[in-house]
Amino acid sequence: CAVKRFQATDTAHNILYADVMQALSAQERPALRKDQSAWSRQRMQHCKARHAADESRTDWPQRLHDCLTQATEQRRQTLMHWLHEGRAPDG
Repeated sequence: CAVKRFQATDTAHNILYADVMQALSAQERPALRKDQSAWSRQRMQHCKARHAADESRTDWPQRLHDCLTQATEQRRQTLMHWLHEGRAPDG
């Protein structure tokens, strides 16, 4: 279940990312592409580190995917900011 939730959330996120990229100007796109790549790497590193002690548990995949889902849902706000402002949020 956790894997399916993550896959659904990630698919929706990828659709939103594509929509934002399409809406941005050619000058704005490279900055979002760089920001998105950094976020993607950080998301995985954060969730793996957060649940490193749980790797021997049978529910480790669920914990990892729940973390990834939560991080992906939070990223939506940033992408919406890019869509409306054409730049990353301050701070």
